[in-house]
Amino acid sequence: DFNSYRDPAAALDAAVDYVKFSRDQFILDCSVEKLRRELEEELKMSGEEPRSHAWYHGAIPRQVAENMVQRDGDFLIRDSVSSPGSYVLTCQWRNAAQHFKINKKVVMLNEAYSRVEYRVDREGFDNVPSLIRFYVGNR
Repeated sequence: DFNSYRDPAAALDAAVDYVKFSRDQFILDCSVEKLRRELEEELKMSGEEPRSHAWYHGAIPRQVAENMVQRDGDFLIRDSVSSPGSYVLTCQWRNAAQHFKINKKVVMLNEAYSRVEYRVDREGFDNVPSLIRFYVGNR
């Protein structure tokens, strides 16, 4: 179920895995001040920005993402490790984790105007949240 993608136990397991993975690379800073700054930044973001949504999980490794999507219909968006600046849709379907690169394409409408389009399949969207709304609504 796309609406219940957050299972606290699965998220905790994934978080523990992430801490194990990142222990040597990052210093965990959970100070109240840092959390307040992050919340303020998130609240300033546009709804078109993936980072402003609960389904966005940033630069987490593939295995951590797989641990976070436990039930059919669970999904998340993460940063692509192999293509910086791109995103990956990770979801659970028929008891298997699936990964779909969200392709980012610049569409030239004329010499003076272009726009960015995001797509998983044939359908193009102006932003990642629109893509998610389409696929969640048409599953």
